[in-house]
Amino acid sequence: DNLCAIAGICKVDCCTGLPKEPEQVHIALTRDASEMNVMWTTLEDTTTHTVKWGTDSGNFNQTSSNGTSSTYTHFGWVGHLHRAKITGLQPGQQYFYSVGSDDGSFSKVFTFNTLHEDAGSDAHPLRVASIGDMGYGPLSDDSVAQLTKLVEAGEIDVVVHNGDISYADGEMGHWDVFMRKVEPIASRVPYQVTPGNHEFWFNFSAYNHRFVMPDEGSHDNHFYGFSVGNPESANDNYTENVHFVAMDTESSIDLAYMSKEQIQWHEGELAAAQQARWIVAYGHRPLYCSNHGGQDIPKGNAVLREAIEKQLQQANVDLVIQAHVHDYERSYPVYNEQLVSTSYNDAQSPVYVVNGAAGNREGNDNPPGNSSSQDYWPAINHTNVTSYGIFTVTTNTLTWRQYVAADGSVLDEFNLTKSA
Repeated sequence: DNLCAIAGICKVDCCTGLPKEPEQVHIALTRDASEMNVMWTTLEDTTTHTVKWGTDSGNFNQTSSNGTSSTYTHFGWVGHLHRAKITGLQPGQQYFYSVGSDDGSFSKVFTFNTLHEDAGSDAHPLRVASIGDMGYGPLSDDSVAQLTKLVEAGEIDVVVHNGDISYADGEMGHWDVFMRKVEPIASRVPYQVTPGNHEFWFNFSAYNHRFVMPDEGSHDNHFYGFSVGNPESANDNYTENVHFVAMDTESSIDLAYMSKEQIQWHEGELAAAQQARWIVAYGHRPLYCSNHGGQDIPKGNAVLREAIEKQLQQANVDLVIQAHVHDYERSYPVYNEQLVSTSYNDAQSPVYVVNGAAGNREGNDNPPGNSSSQDYWPAINHTNVTSYGIFTVTTNTLTWRQYVAADGSVLDEFNLTKSA
């Protein structure tokens, strides 16, 4: 069947229900805290692309019918990808919503909670799940199950999946399997993404069509920024609690790359981020990792350091989340391949986390980890363990915990702290 689809002879239907029945529902933040992008998939296109919402599950008193749809046909895929926007949201509020069309059908009712106005503070910590390199197959089952439980318990506010999303690798039906698999998570909390190398098929077409990130498609959803939370005190030196900067580390030839256009954009975004107490950057390929020998590693690391490391350093970025290597590790504060400090208090350079361990068909990288003799790596590289991260941001502390997916036990923990 795969060869038949690749040859363009067979068709690969996206969906399991009626032709215009929505599935694969997921949401994402915009640059405006009062908005939420909503995306879904149907087999056949619909005349409208509507999201209805309200604070009462039985009374949707708000409707947006000016959504859009798009499609692609690579490797025989058949389906339509819809997007619409919820507006006028209030902070710290539960909302209910349904998507669909009058000429088709509407989905079941989903729910999400907006972030508190001071999210990322002591009063309302921001809790972000970090996953990378997570595929559609059974090796991600434990990660998905753990994250689903946390979402249902209201213990996660946002998910960041920084590349290698589904491991479809051109088999477009596997995208659909993955998006159905993560719907219990991604329909309830914003699911923020960046592209990985496994998305490069057909110039990232599936990724570009399936996701709408805070750039609203202006950079094909590959790189963007957004802020979360306002400080509790009007006398605070900052006007944002956390600023997120998403990076595109990919190219059409499956090698590390950042365009001059993107670098220039990041310079402006990072300058604007100076009003934030915390700055978190994320992208797929690592600038730093101790486990060498993977695809385009370590050569690609040097390419990315040359492209963006100086800007990250000068902008006082606190944390850089990476993936691509199928393990988990963290650095000490490091710049220009030199150890800056073995302390995470008032760090003067970024801390780099590798977190590509959420589970995929390639398996996790095997020991030995810590193949680097560099002194900026603590001895905590965890290979051959499927895991996910959750970092919690408060006023002066960012706490990262890495969890074993099989049982939810803590694999590693560290705290970044600011004295002011």
